[in-house]
Order: sequence, then C-alpha cells, then structure tokens
Amino acid sequence: MPRGLPFLQLGLPAHDGREGLPQRSGAGSAVNSTLRQTGSVLGIAGGGTITSIVYRRAIDGSLTGLPDGTRLQARVSAELARHVAAATHDTGLAAAADAAFIHAMHVGALWTAGCALAGAVVLAVGFRPDRHRPAPGAE
Repeated sequence: MPRGLPFLQLGLPAHDGREGLPQRSGAGSAVNSTLRQTGSVLGIAGGGTITSIVYRRAIDGSLTGLPDGTRLQARVSAELARHVAAATHDTGLAAAADAAFIHAMHVGALWTAGCALAGAVVLAVGFRPDRHRPAPGAE
C-alpha cells in the first residue's frame, strides 16, 4: 500500500510533515528538553533546600554541649556529624544524625510529592476539555 493512502482515506493530508520548515525542525525538541532540564534543576534545588533545613532543625537538639566549631561542622550534614561523632567517640550523636537525616529525607520527599501533585492538578485543570454549551436558543 502506498505511504499516503491511509491518510487520504481519512481525509487527512498525505504528507508526514517532513517537508515543512527545515530551519525549525528541532525547535519543539529543544524547548521540551530545556523545560525538562529546568524543572529537574529546580526540583532538586527545592528538595535539597527543604531537606537541609529540616535536617539542621532536627539535629540542633543533639548538638548541645559541643564546642562551636564542632557543632557548626555537625550541622552541615549527617556525614559530617558522623565524622564528629567518630572523632569524639559519641555514639549518641551518630544515631541522632542518622535519625535527623532520615526524618529530613521523609519531609523532603513529602514536599516534593506535594509539589508534583500540585503540578498535576494545575495541568488537569488547565487542559480539561472545554465544556461550554450554548444556551438554548442562542446559536
């Protein structure tokens, strides 16, 4: 069967779009790629910021009694807090760092899921079919 015959039977054009504007052939793909990468970067930055804030708030209670420099180092990340715990032989600090990190990851994941859900709702509302029906007698 010739290439365009099924389209002619449906009343659609018999070309596949390749003979359109060659200078703009990759524009849609480029825009799609740019938006996907931008969304990924913003999502990672937002999720990481939320996780970092929650971790610091969760670990603060376990850092009392440590010298200022050591406390600031342990607040940066769970890995540094475990390093401080190993250096000071404080197993409670290592356990607190693990618990704070897990809590922060859970909160960050929930916020990320909430943002994704909000985006899905915006898309569902924005792309819903038009349901305007003319009033009876108005044409």
